[in-house]
Amino acid sequence: MLPTKAICARGNFAPKRLSNEKFGLFLPKLLRHDATMTQETTRYSRTAMLLHWAIALLLVFNFALGERTEDLRQGPELFWVMQLHKSIGITVLLLSVWRLLLRLVTTRPAKAADGPVLQLASSAVHWGFYAVMIIVPLSGWVLVSTAKVQLPTLLFGSIPWPHLPNWGHDAHEAAEEIHEILAKAMLPLIALHIIGAVRHQFLLKDALVERMVPARRVSMIGFVLLLASLALAFVAGLRWPAPTTAKPGVPLPDFRAAQAPRAPVVPPKAAAVVADAAPVTPASQAVPHWRVVPGGQLGFRVRVNGEAVQGHFGDWTADIQFDPARLDQSKLRATIDLSSVNSGDAGRDEMLRGADFFGADQTTARFTATRFRAQGGNRFQAEGALRLKGVSRPVSLAFSLDIQGDAAKAQGTAQLDRRAFGVGTGQFAGTDSIAANVDVTFAFAAKRQTAAS
Repeated sequence: MLPTKAICARGNFAPKRLSNEKFGLFLPKLLRHDATMTQETTRYSRTAMLLHWAIALLLVFNFALGERTEDLRQGPELFWVMQLHKSIGITVLLLSVWRLLLRLVTTRPAKAADGPVLQLASSAVHWGFYAVMIIVPLSGWVLVSTAKVQLPTLLFGSIPWPHLPNWGHDAHEAAEEIHEILAKAMLPLIALHIIGAVRHQFLLKDALVERMVPARRVSMIGFVLLLASLALAFVAGLRWPAPTTAKPGVPLPDFRAAQAPRAPVVPPKAAAVVADAAPVTPASQAVPHWRVVPGGQLGFRVRVNGEAVQGHFGDWTADIQFDPARLDQSKLRATIDLSSVNSGDAGRDEMLRGADFFGADQTTARFTATRFRAQGGNRFQAEGALRLKGVSRPVSLAFSLDIQGDAAKAQGTAQLDRRAFGVGTGQFAGTDSIAANVDVTFAFAAKRQTAAS
């Protein structure tokens, strides 16, 4: 048999290289990866790799959470999504600062050989990512800190995160624009980054992707898996189920329990004995006054976007005349300084003192009750009126009372509709974000006043 070269010479034809020269820039090169394995000297550190992929997945997941909020109404799920969105945003900010410092202080692999225009484009994409990674969370932090309804930020529900100074409405508007524009800019940056990676890895075959992954060789299948992880993070952000949260406005369990009548179960004969043994109080004897001992608590709880926000009033007094045996002669008058509100957030407290909520002109609320009913055991019901912001409305107060000699301990709760008193006007008048029902709770000790005291 003649050698192949001789056959080719006699037949005056050269062996065709199939379509590798004409079609070689496309399908065959994409499916075949025979680049030399990357050496350690040309790879990023494992810390840089970990930060790169952690930030990438968190960015995509958080972007999906932001998109998810567009389709949600005010409620528990929206609150949960926004809290998670804030938590991941702060996490991305911290990791990105770490990644930037690492880039500035450690030796990086040399840039891949390319034309000056493409080198410039590559640098622009990378610094664009740093802008997204750092400025977007920062602008979100400003948004939260300058919001009219300021809710405390707990990273992943447990780590308190402080607010920035409140720079006002203009700063809020600017931060909102920056946050939205740069977040949307992430999409073309990711597209350009992926196109560049495909070009280097499978067309130029310079093993560029291996510099940022632990594997020594990345095939087309491996590259697709990397992209699939990003897609999975996006889907998870859109579909991750929110935990079950109680609906806004649901009364506190202790309120329902206190409201329920509890008639004592006493046999008829025993009841007669108890009635005969009950001391008879002279009608001329005055109903005792009780002085509230310092240290009592007067608090409130309301749901904002499905999450309970609690607070208390630091300055309040109570004038109490009470005798369980003479409920018809008992009286209660409480005065609350609304400006002493404390919800654990200075910005929110300032908002509550404003005209939309407690009002800047009338800073005192008063509750007066002259009708009391026994509910069984040590439980009672007080029917009275609350005057707040110039409006008086009936309010029912349920409480328990334990008297030991001249000392007494009381605790109870009431529920009222803030809208009936004009608390929350303008954009806060609706119940989409702030529930209508407010639970008021109190607990205090008191001493019986004698003639000498």
